[in-house]
Amino acid sequence: MKFIPESVIDQTIEQLSVSDSLDAAIKELADAQPFLVAYLSSETTAAFSNEEKDFLFFATSVIVGAIEAVESNPKLLSLDVLTEAEEQNFKILTETKGKEFRDRITPFFENYPQEDLLAFAEDALEEDDDNIITAEGREYLFVMLKTIIDTFHQQTDSVK
Repeated sequence: MKFIPESVIDQTIEQLSVSDSLDAAIKELADAQPFLVAYLSSETTAAFSNEEKDFLFFATSVIVGAIEAVESNPKLLSLDVLTEAEEQNFKILTETKGKEFRDRITPFFENYPQEDLLAFAEDALEEDDDNIITAEGREYLFVMLKTIIDTFHQQTDSVK
């Protein structure tokens, strides 16, 4: 997959910030990537608050929108591939030492081909005054977003 720069991610965020654009993007996502939406709605996300679920759909819409801006026809993702990638990412996370969020996700950035997309996920999950993301949900959301990026990257590269 082509590298997706921060400028494309920022443009995608701006487009989704327009009223009704996010709802339309989620509907398009459901039509184009039904297994991805099933992954986002799986029982593993049941513990998320409504705000965390909304964040997950927004961040996924940004990631998919940015990918579609540079890749003309992203491949349909499968639930099996998403689940396998998620398991690999959780394995890395559980083997990582460190107490702080940033320390625990640092290994994911080493030689990562889509560093700007991953940095978007990290930055979006940073603690702020609003704190809509719980400490418990932060790492899991990061793993899910990285899994989505990984899967698109792998699927797009395997097509070429």
